[in-house]
Amino acid sequence: MVQLTIHPAVSTAFPAAMVGAVEVRGVRAALAQIDLPYLQQQAMQAINALDVSSETLSQHSVIAAWRKAYQQMGVKPSKYRSSIEALIKRALKDGVTEVGIPAVDIYNTFSLIHTAPVGAYDLAKLGEHTTIALRHAVPETDQFNPLGTAAENLPFNPTLVTYAKDNETLCWAFNHRDSADYCLDDTTDHALFCSEAALPEHQAGMEAVLQNLAEVWQAAGAQVGNIQIVHATEERQVA
Repeated sequence: MVQLTIHPAVSTAFPAAMVGAVEVRGVRAALAQIDLPYLQQQAMQAINALDVSSETLSQHSVIAAWRKAYQQMGVKPSKYRSSIEALIKRALKDGVTEVGIPAVDIYNTFSLIHTAPVGAYDLAKLGEHTTIALRHAVPETDQFNPLGTAAENLPFNPTLVTYAKDNETLCWAFNHRDSADYCLDDTTDHALFCSEAALPEHQAGMEAVLQNLAEVWQAAGAQVGNIQIVHATEERQVA
């Protein structure tokens, strides 16, 4: 079982911070039962309902709140966009695009449907009995192998909020960039799907996206654990 924690310093900086996760076994067999094109249609409907353009996206309440959170971490939000802002911006230009890894395409699509960030980790790589902490970075000791870019392009500072396993960074700046060492790939069969809230504007979307993910994976025949959500310094196990 994976234990989730939010460190007290993050709770102080972000009193409304929440992190949630759901564990899914049997990902590979379930993929064939999930209708990705239908979900992508839902995603485009959700994006259209936002009534935004690429120019006005930053003013949407959820995106504006993520930008505020990034500024609070000392990260320039126009350079380092939250994952959901980047996904919506891309979809407004090109429609819902795919990265080519079905499980990733599925969780990105749910992210768009609910205007909420989603990340995921391969539990065969991460380990089933580990602690994932939402905590401030420790620039002197933290290690990071980011997906799709060099580590020097993602600087650490003491107010940056990360997902971490011991001194390894799993995701930089709440949800901006995942680790290449623990991300999902075509062989992933046992995954942990995560979402989080930094400010109150993010909470409803976070809860909805985890619930919807759990329902769809279960309907597709996967073994789905209980959704667990941690607020402040509480700790929960993802069973």
